[in-house]
Amino acid sequence: MSEPVPVYEQTYTDLTISTNGLMTLGNDTVGYNPRESPTQENTVLIAPLWSDYDTTNTSAPSVYYTKYEKMDKYTNLTKKWKSYLDSDFTPSWAVEAVWSLVPLYPAELNDETQNVTFKAILLTDGDRTYLIYEYVQNNMLNNDAFKPYIGWNANNGTHIFWHPRSGNVSATDVFVENGNAGPGIWVWPLFDPTQNKTTGSIRRCRAWINSEINKPTQNVSLQCPCNFGQAQSDLRFKINGTCANLAHPNGNGYGLHCCYDDSNTAAKNSFLTSPRGPSAFYRYHPSNSKHQSDDLDALTNCCVVESTCDTYYKYRPVPTCSCNPSGLVSALAFGSPHIKTFDGLDYTFAGAGEFIMIQTSNGLDVQGRLEYQWIEGDTTRENQNTTIFTAFAVRNRGSSNITIQLNEKRYGIEVFVDGIDVTSSFNGNSNFDQLYTDMTLYRKGDCAVIVMTNEFSAQFCPVKSSLEATVMTPGNVVLGTKGLFGNANQIKSDDLTLPNNIVLPENSNQQAIFEGMKYWNVSEDVSIFRYPPGLSSKNFSNPAFIPSFLEDNLAGQGSSIATICRNKNTNNRNFKCEYDIIIGKDEPRANVTVEQEDTFVNKIIQIGKNSPCLKGDLIYNVTVNETFKTYIEKPNGTVNISCILPPGAACNEINDSLIEIVWTPQSSDKTRLGVVVTDSDGNKSPVLDALINMCDL
Repeated sequence: MSEPVPVYEQTYTDLTISTNGLMTLGNDTVGYNPRESPTQENTVLIAPLWSDYDTTNTSAPSVYYTKYEKMDKYTNLTKKWKSYLDSDFTPSWAVEAVWSLVPLYPAELNDETQNVTFKAILLTDGDRTYLIYEYVQNNMLNNDAFKPYIGWNANNGTHIFWHPRSGNVSATDVFVENGNAGPGIWVWPLFDPTQNKTTGSIRRCRAWINSEINKPTQNVSLQCPCNFGQAQSDLRFKINGTCANLAHPNGNGYGLHCCYDDSNTAAKNSFLTSPRGPSAFYRYHPSNSKHQSDDLDALTNCCVVESTCDTYYKYRPVPTCSCNPSGLVSALAFGSPHIKTFDGLDYTFAGAGEFIMIQTSNGLDVQGRLEYQWIEGDTTRENQNTTIFTAFAVRNRGSSNITIQLNEKRYGIEVFVDGIDVTSSFNGNSNFDQLYTDMTLYRKGDCAVIVMTNEFSAQFCPVKSSLEATVMTPGNVVLGTKGLFGNANQIKSDDLTLPNNIVLPENSNQQAIFEGMKYWNVSEDVSIFRYPPGLSSKNFSNPAFIPSFLEDNLAGQGSSIATICRNKNTNNRNFKCEYDIIIGKDEPRANVTVEQEDTFVNKIIQIGKNSPCLKGDLIYNVTVNETFKTYIEKPNGTVNISCILPPGAACNEINDSLIEIVWTPQSSDKTRLGVVVTDSDGNKSPVLDALINMCDL
C-alpha cells in the first residue's frame, strides 16, 4: 500500500485479499479453513465472511477491490460512510473489497444457486482506521456446509471481535439482522477512542503536502560552507555543535542548517551531503513561528514512511555547498587604529571623532568612533598621540539602527537597538539571539554579531580597551561603497578615495592619509549613532587633533621592535605592531594586533578556499548477497581519496576522473558508504554520503 494503515498501536503496509472472504494486514493468509487466530505474527485477520469459496469455472462471480487515494470529504465512498464515523474523521486512503456472487466449493455444484455478495472496507486518515462490513445478498439456501467465520483479530491479545454466530449455520443471519450500525452493516474503529490518538503522522504529513502544493515555487539558491572551518569563519552562520545555522533569514525568509562530519575519519569537518540530512533547508527560518510546524514537525510526520519522506525532501531539499569561493569580501578595523579595506589595503588612521566606514547608494551605513587611547587600558594614562575605535553604528535602509560601544571602563560592550538599551539582556545571556527589523543580533563569546537580510554581516569585539570590527559581506552589497573601508571594487589602488573623489596613492605615509581621510568625518545630520541625552556627534569631534605618525618616530628605535613585530603567517615586518609600541606605547596591545591580523587573514584564507567536489549518486538500492557497483566522478589531478565503506566493500581509483566502489553486502544491517577527497593544498571535498536502501531477499 502507498500509505500505512494504523491498527491500534501498529501500522501495516501490506494487504492481502483472498477469494475465501478474508483480508489480512501484514503477512498473508489465504486458507480455506477459517479460524479465530492468525498463524503468523504481525498479522491482522479481517474476516467479513470467511469460508471455502470457489471462483473457478463460474459464470458470474468475481472478487475485486478498489483502492482510493487522495480522498477528501467529497469522495463518494467518504460521503456514503461519513455518518457512521467520527465527525472529525475524513479518510485520505481506503480500499473496498467486494466478493460478488461467490459460491461455495465446489463451484460446479453451487454456481448460481449457493452464493453470497458482501464487502469489506478499510478507511484511514493516517491516524485512525475504520473497518466496515456490508452484507448485500444471500443466496445460501439452508446449506449446512456453510459455517463462515465473521469478525476480526488485531493479533495484540486485546482487540478481537468474533460474531456470536461465527462458525455456525446461522451466521447467514448477518445479511438481515441489525449490525452495530444498521441492517447488514457493521462498523468498528480499529483504534481506542478512549486513549490519545496515535501519532497521526501520515494524516498531518498529507495535509502539509497539500499546503505546500499551493505555495510559490521555492528558489533555493542558498548554499552551505563546504567545511566546518569555513562555517566557523563565516559570520552569517551561527555554530551549534558540529552544525551551523544561517543566523538571519535570507530575502525569501529561508533558513539553512549545515552539518559537518564529526567522525574520526578522513571526512572529519567535511560538509555532509546525505539526501536525508542532517543538513537541512528550511522554508521558514527558525526565527519564524511557522518553522516548527512547517519544517521540523513536517519532517517528523512525513518520514514515518519512505513515500512521504521522499515527498518531504522534494519540498525541503537538502542544501548543497559551493566548491567555489564564497564571494564574500571582508574588512577589519582594529588596534590603534588600523584598517584593512575590502580590497586588501592596509593603513593606519588615527582620527578623533566619528567617521564613515561604509556608505552605499543602497542605504547601508556603518560609522566608527575614535577616541584617545588608554595606555595598557589604564584610565589614568590617556595617550593623546593616537586613538582607538570605541564605538560603531550600523543601519541599512529600512532596518533597525544598532550602536555598539565600549562601556565606561572599556572592558565590555553596551548595545543599543533603535535607541533602546539592550545591554543587560545581551550581556546576561550567552546565547542571546534576537531578530530585529531586517537584521539579527546575536552574541558570540564576548562579541556582538549583526547579520542582515542582504547577507551583510559584522562582528564587534572588545579587545584591549578598544573595539574591533570585522565585516563580511557579499561583494555586490558593498560594491562602490565610500568611506574608510575603501571602495570594494577589487582595486586596492583607489581605496584612499576622499569625499571630493581625489585619490591618494596607496603608498601614502600616515600623515598624508590622516590629512585626507579625516574628511570622512560624520556630521550631525548624517550620524546614525545613539547618543545620551544632550550629546551629539560634536561632543566626540576634535578637528584640531593631530596624532603622531610612525614615519616621524622610527629613527633611533632599536631592532628589537622589528623582531617582536612579525606576522606569524609570513614572518614579514608588521608596522601596525611597531606603531602600537612606538606611538601607542602599549606592547601588550601590539602583540594582540599581530594576533588579530593573523586571525583575520586566516579567516579570509579559509573562506576563500576552493573545495574539490565529487559527483555521483546519493541514493543506492542494494540487495543482500548481490554485487553492487557505482562510479563517482572526482576532480582531475592529484587528490587523496578516502572512502568510508561497509565491511567487504572496495574503493579504487580506476582512472584520472573516476572512483569505483564494489560491494557485496552480507547482511541488511545499517551501514555507511561515503567518499571524500583532499587536494594537494589540504582542501577537503564535501562528503559524498549515500543513502542506502537495503533489500534482503
